[in-house]
Amino acid sequence: MHLGELVKIVAESKRNIFPVVDKNNLFLGIVTLDDIRKVMFDHSLYKKIKVEDLMHEPMGTISLHESMDKVMSKFRTTGAWNLAVTCHGEYIGFISKSKLFSKYRLKLVEFSEE
Repeated sequence: MHLGELVKIVAESKRNIFPVVDKNNLFLGIVTLDDIRKVMFDHSLYKKIKVEDLMHEPMGTISLHESMDKVMSKFRTTGAWNLAVTCHGEYIGFISKSKLFSKYRLKLVEFSEE
């Protein structure tokens, strides 16, 4: 994929982090809005720059079957707010620290009301 195609995806999205996968949905890396901010408005680069030139390794990934202790440890050690979730290398989605904490708070409220 080239930059021009990525810009179309970014324009229609509310996200600021995008997974890069191969044709088999294997997770290769990420591209963030910050990674493309300086080039995304230069139309002359749309067919010159490939996504693989912009992508980089994420701060960490989470396996689909990891325990919450390990997940929280990865958020803590990486300092990331979003981590990719994979299963046998296949991209599943992202999990955000803020959403995780929100769900945790709801569970605490439910538990305290019992």
